[in-house]
Amino acid sequence: MLPEPFSTRMLNYKNRRLTLKNNRGEVCKAPDFKVNDDDDGYTLYSDGSIYINDNIVYGNIIDNTGTVLYSLPQPTGPYSKTSDHKFIMVQLNLDGLGGPFKIGSANTSWVADVGPEIPIGSEAFLLKRQAGPDRREYFKNSIATIVHHFIEKRMDAFFIQETNDKTKVTLNSDGNFEGGYQSIIESLAVAAAADAAASATAAAVAAVAGSTINAPALIAAAAAANANKTTFIEEERNIPIGTDGSYYSRGTFGDYSYVAFSVRGNYGTYPTVLTIWNHNRLGKFVACYGEDMGKSFRGVYGTIEPKNYGRPILCVHTEHGVNLVNIQAPNEPNLVKSSLYIAIKMFLSEAQIKIEVKARSKKIKVIWNPKLIVLGGDFNDAKKSIRQITINDYQGKSQACLHYIGEAPLTCCAETPYNTLNNYPLGSDYILANNPRTPITILYEYFRY
Repeated sequence: MLPEPFSTRMLNYKNRRLTLKNNRGEVCKAPDFKVNDDDDGYTLYSDGSIYINDNIVYGNIIDNTGTVLYSLPQPTGPYSKTSDHKFIMVQLNLDGLGGPFKIGSANTSWVADVGPEIPIGSEAFLLKRQAGPDRREYFKNSIATIVHHFIEKRMDAFFIQETNDKTKVTLNSDGNFEGGYQSIIESLAVAAAADAAASATAAAVAAVAGSTINAPALIAAAAAANANKTTFIEEERNIPIGTDGSYYSRGTFGDYSYVAFSVRGNYGTYPTVLTIWNHNRLGKFVACYGEDMGKSFRGVYGTIEPKNYGRPILCVHTEHGVNLVNIQAPNEPNLVKSSLYIAIKMFLSEAQIKIEVKARSKKIKVIWNPKLIVLGGDFNDAKKSIRQITINDYQGKSQACLHYIGEAPLTCCAETPYNTLNNYPLGSDYILANNPRTPITILYEYFRY
């Protein structure tokens, strides 16, 4: 029996008795239709697509008897112009803090930021659709989508995965890299300042309506005062934390705080998750803890596999006791129920202890309340195995059931050749909390190009 996804994606082969061989990816041979890099130029990928000389094959492939061995219809779109994931949002209440709070999450596609000149990995097909001269246009569209919904919906927090640290990125052709989590913060800072200026303008108009005060001058002064807040303030940079080689940076812009957590991935990369929140509503930064889940995650054979390195998980603790947990899980869908579930619980237990130690050094007492945990991000849960996680504090005094309402939407992935915005086959992206008020909803794309 072939493993997923072959068992469901390759039913139209004449002979299903196939053998798998590791040769530059998953290579498959059949008696009457050989798919082999070495002898006939056909390459079969794990999503069920076939390439000839790096070009995808649409239509039918038949043998000399006229039997259809493989069929892939030409998709007609609409396609994603941002990420290979759909972005999501929920509304929730928090124990003792009321609500509702609006929380978003977005996987921005790591390769779209750092290496689109030569698309690689699972996102290659998505990035080959970029039509314009800007090879980073999809990442910029992701930023535009995040900024639009962040401002329009008055988001209280946003979890972002699969970005980078621009200070660690080296490009072959151009040393001026404009990406990374920094580009997201810069865009949000400018948008938040403009939004604050617009709000001040509206308030000024309302305040002087019908009066003899010089309204235009007052409005201009209010707008100018807020326009100066267009940059973010970096308060800590590259602070070591968690597994060797990982670190965090944090700062503020306007009413918001952020923490970016980077881990050392394979091939000298630094995958980063970024957590942003309204510190007026959720509380100012107290401490954080992060880890590379890939360096403790046990795979199919019970071993820790280097292929899973570069999978950050971050917990930010605020002065209101809120714990914002941002995750980029290892891509092991068959192990979500077992290994991932356990890994998350173990991480939160460790985070509680580490954060209490850090808070104590600031003379802040932490009262860890599992009901104030918000857990969001990319779980790489293709089968939607996780519906809830029960979390206790390590003293066993309190408990919370982190969950979502109803059915989680299909949010992954746009990198396969037959997927469009209306045909995403997999689950992956969630936001879980003890008291969600709405189901997980999709944030529509809002792009520049």
